[in-house]
Amino acid sequence: MSFISSAAAGASPILASLLRPSTIVVRSKSKVIQSSSPLLYRNMATQKPKVFVTRPDVPKPAMDLLRERCDVTTWGEERPVPRDYFLKNVSGVDGIFCLVTDRIDAEVLDAAGPQLKVVGTMSVGVDHVDIGAVKSRNIRLGYTPNVLTDATAETTVIVLLSASRRVFEARDELMSGRWGRARGDRLTDAEFVDFDTLCKESDFIICTAALTPDTKEIFNARAFSLMKPNAVFVNSSRGGTVEQDALIKALKTGQIFAAGLDVMTPEPLPVGHELTKLKNCAVLPHIGSATIQARMAMAMLTTRNILAALDGKPMPESLN
Repeated sequence: MSFISSAAAGASPILASLLRPSTIVVRSKSKVIQSSSPLLYRNMATQKPKVFVTRPDVPKPAMDLLRERCDVTTWGEERPVPRDYFLKNVSGVDGIFCLVTDRIDAEVLDAAGPQLKVVGTMSVGVDHVDIGAVKSRNIRLGYTPNVLTDATAETTVIVLLSASRRVFEARDELMSGRWGRARGDRLTDAEFVDFDTLCKESDFIICTAALTPDTKEIFNARAFSLMKPNAVFVNSSRGGTVEQDALIKALKTGQIFAAGLDVMTPEPLPVGHELTKLKNCAVLPHIGSATIQARMAMAMLTTRNILAALDGKPMPESLN
């Protein structure tokens, strides 16, 4: 894009600019725009990049940093942004700040437009992003590894112990005036084994695998059939790694002892879902990273990823 300013004829450029506005011609590949105000040049030169944020509850320090540099539009409700609203309001943005509940695919990228430079997801998992579509459009993709590891590990242990000791069931017994008993096993030393051996010999099976085509529903009816009747299954990765109907059947029939889930399909679960009715299943609402420190670190890293990409610099954590 080039800018040409023509001062008033018959006067020095400086005097002419004082007496009357300059005419500015903006030439781009697509069109030529004329303006009688020199403000056009200044506005275009200093225009902030546009970023769409899919949540209103992103920690304030991260949003303050983003707003210093960018023109930020935010979805205003604490629920996943509706698809039609997303497609409409993402048009013309330079960056997208999203979460795992936001599907980023070719439709979204095309709705945003060819100027889109970066997608920053406030998550470690990227199964909600069509990575092929992102790469084919030369859009940069940032994510947030490492900063939520401790918080997720703590939640995994909580779910494991809650399931193995049947804490939720015991609480129901207490609230109803009955005293119940819960049974559990202690962790032993771990070793690397093949998947079938893992299922057959483990007392506790914890899924932390990323959701990929290879791991989709890897814990299926066959896997549960291999497990011990006293096995405790825990999932803190993605709901899609489990064939959920097979898990429900395994819990109902006593094929496995108990399960603890911080993730499931869909999220959130519908009210009255079968998983929430099972006394031997401890279910949490995907709170693996839900500590103040972890969420703050994730939000700040996502913001820095977006700003670095908009500046044409290496992102702190990038997948492409």
